[in-house]
Amino acid sequence: LIAITGSCGKTTTKEITSSMLSSKFKVLKSLHNYNNLIGLPLTLFNLTHKEEVIVVEMGMSHPGEIKRLAEIAQPDIAVVTNVGRAHIGFFNSLKDVAKAKAELYRSSPRPKISILNRDDKFFSYFLSIIDGEKITFGTNRKSDFRAEKITFDSFGRASFYLNGKRKVKLPFLGRGNIYNVLASLAIASSMGMEIEEIISSLSKVVLLPGRSNLSKMNGVYILDDTYNANPSSFNNLLETIESIKVKGKKILVLGDMLELGKDVEEEHIKAGKLISNSSIDVLITIGEKTEFTAKATSGNRKVWYFNDQDNARKKLKGLLDKGDLLVIKGSRAMGMEKFLPC
Repeated sequence: LIAITGSCGKTTTKEITSSMLSSKFKVLKSLHNYNNLIGLPLTLFNLTHKEEVIVVEMGMSHPGEIKRLAEIAQPDIAVVTNVGRAHIGFFNSLKDVAKAKAELYRSSPRPKISILNRDDKFFSYFLSIIDGEKITFGTNRKSDFRAEKITFDSFGRASFYLNGKRKVKLPFLGRGNIYNVLASLAIASSMGMEIEEIISSLSKVVLLPGRSNLSKMNGVYILDDTYNANPSSFNNLLETIESIKVKGKKILVLGDMLELGKDVEEEHIKAGKLISNSSIDVLITIGEKTEFTAKATSGNRKVWYFNDQDNARKKLKGLLDKGDLLVIKGSRAMGMEKFLPC
């Protein structure tokens, strides 16, 4: 049993890992993002005598939740993709978020293999509490699974050399997916798969909707990142937007980032400042919190703030031209998928 948690990328890493392992094993995986005290048991109830590998996702918004999920699942391989500011409103500090994620590494019985992001700021902390075999991934030169010579094509898809040797081309967008793929490579390798067969299986991966899916409709490129939003995933999205080249405008429709607690105003202001230094031409924000973002956004770009989605959709409809890039993001409760063209 393989358990994956993290502030960003856990669902995508679960999907990539499951797809890779399916080329060699009979795999059961968590459906969608069934990652809580209801979703995890629902996944395990689907077990039959046929499965050889289970890949589950574990989510949390409070201390103790990962501990309970790990007690239920008893993972053999444990992965924390990263530690970010998702659900920070329920914690006193980012270190407390890291401690909550670390419950997976410290579960009883302890995982046989722990897989760690060497680039994460809490890597040393995780390393200090882990028993048993450790495998690391990242861009750090000491990582066991290391991405070197990273480049992006005009649609934001990354390529890199694994440990400086084997070229890996990603079929999906964004720098964040480099880490998701590296974590998946580490998992599949620990399961005895050969690197060549692991890399070749990447072409068969299909990501779930709302996770940086790029499509084209009526001449407009649409980047659907509507599933959820937190400061870490927003930063990843901006990097992706910068790497995409289009002839038209870059339009960002942004909904509130929720569950940020006392940091909500500060994080939305930070988002506006980041947008001010980006290649985004048009910003449309929806919700109470993104008013801070709209007011903090400066420079030669058009900015509109709306409390309601109906007026925002009307404004957006009048702005779109062929060759534009439309990017949509917001927390799950904001229902930002309503902005996607039918």
